[in-house]
Amino acid sequence: MNVRRLPDAGPCPLEGGTVPVNLSTVSFVSARGGGLPAAIARVLAPLTAVAAGTRPIRVVCDIRDAADRALYAAGFVASVQIPAQEVADGTLRLAVVAARIVETRITGYDGPLPAGIAARVQAIRGVDPLNRQEVERLLLLANDVPGLTLTLTLQPAGREPGDVIAVIDVQQRKALVLANYQNSGSRQLGRSLFSLRGEFYDLTGLADTTYIGVSQSSTWDEVHVIQGGHSMGLGAGGARIGVRASQAWSNPEIPGLDLRSRSLIAGLDLSAPLLRGFERTGRSVDDINIYAGAGAELINQRSIIRSGRSDLPYSRDRLRVAYARIGARVISRDAFGVTRVDTDLLVEARKGMSILDATRRGIDGSGFQPSRLDGDPEAFVIRGTANQTLRPFSGFDRLAFDLAAFGQWANRPLLNLEEFSIGNLTYGRGYDPGANAADRVVALRVAPRLRLTAPGSQIQVEATGFYDAVRLWNLDRGTSENDRLLQSVGGGLRLTMADRLAVDVSYAKPLDRALTIDARRPTDRLLVSITTQLAPWRFGR
Repeated sequence: MNVRRLPDAGPCPLEGGTVPVNLSTVSFVSARGGGLPAAIARVLAPLTAVAAGTRPIRVVCDIRDAADRALYAAGFVASVQIPAQEVADGTLRLAVVAARIVETRITGYDGPLPAGIAARVQAIRGVDPLNRQEVERLLLLANDVPGLTLTLTLQPAGREPGDVIAVIDVQQRKALVLANYQNSGSRQLGRSLFSLRGEFYDLTGLADTTYIGVSQSSTWDEVHVIQGGHSMGLGAGGARIGVRASQAWSNPEIPGLDLRSRSLIAGLDLSAPLLRGFERTGRSVDDINIYAGAGAELINQRSIIRSGRSDLPYSRDRLRVAYARIGARVISRDAFGVTRVDTDLLVEARKGMSILDATRRGIDGSGFQPSRLDGDPEAFVIRGTANQTLRPFSGFDRLAFDLAAFGQWANRPLLNLEEFSIGNLTYGRGYDPGANAADRVVALRVAPRLRLTAPGSQIQVEATGFYDAVRLWNLDRGTSENDRLLQSVGGGLRLTMADRLAVDVSYAKPLDRALTIDARRPTDRLLVSITTQLAPWRFGR
């Protein structure tokens, strides 16, 4: 059953009739007998009063069609029928056939459904009377769960009017393993980095995701990173709670200095959707997701200087940060299902707290100093991110533009891990990660790409380009890195094989000195990133 189109009422059986009808009110009743569901009655209430008087009998079909349109606009899967009657008292009676799910059938999944999926199926069955917008919202929320795909088909049940069977296809991925190589690192910490990440879905049956990842520089002593996390759904409404942690060790190559650092970032995250659904305008469809989140992070970073067999204290930060965020993503597709515009927005407010042995401002006499002497562990930070993909020419889908912007404002100087870091991993491709950092920043990126292969090809190749610009400000006393503009340009090729392999090769040219004290700008870089899916393995299929 296609519930996304206005039902075709068919020809008016009263067309051409010459019998006049005298109407004063319209009464809507359930085709099953009894009263209408309250939600449908509210939608049809404005149509119950009509201008009194004698009119051609064709007006009965007009009232029916207006009721059909009102129900469709409100999302109800329903139709209005004209039962045989004699309008003697001025009241026209119309019967409403409202769809309801009387049976669910599950395909694609063997055995009992996990609790998280069963709750979503039950929520869909509980939509009575059946409302397209509410069912779409529940399906979108279900498909937002990593590893889970639900699709719904409605079939007539052949029982009472409006009874339907919901056939729900459940596809669940159990695990995903990705490997990545990239050479975007700094000279001190190693240009090359190898990463392995595994994600495991629904281990507890609570719409949960568990992940673990490791990263290692090509030189064993320079960088080690291990990270992991677990999140789970809170009911069928889309709310999630999760915990995560990342531990990193580094030993950069600095002539004459054996500097060793250790960092820990742990977080507790809560998120919930505010609006989830489709908006239809003409022949285009917008997939809308507006959400909010809050949480807290514990951030520790310690650096020491190894001298012989002694470890000398160098710097130490202990940050305790609370955050709140609101975000939105809107994907606009045309009548052919092609994404014309994909917009992703996020605003986050962060506030440091003086709890759990957090760093105090200044030097505390422990032998360690903060990563920045003026840095305030209780600073207030606002960050905003905007990403948009545009395909502006409907007849030339090969061309797309990836646009991005980032902004950060802080009321006081920040400690190291709260600063915005410029370089290959953020904005400013071509500059080493951490080549410069800032308390306040505005960053922009324009990245056109042109698909060189035909749609549907097993291997897709795109020509890419980019321009990055970062304007930065620092608030600490005596800084020379204030009101700086760092720019870079470049381009390359991107090769993708769906669910198998992605290769990015780009030439990046920095246009400015990374630091004011540098004698020259950084040298040009050839950046390579290779990502492959190890499980489920689909190569050759």
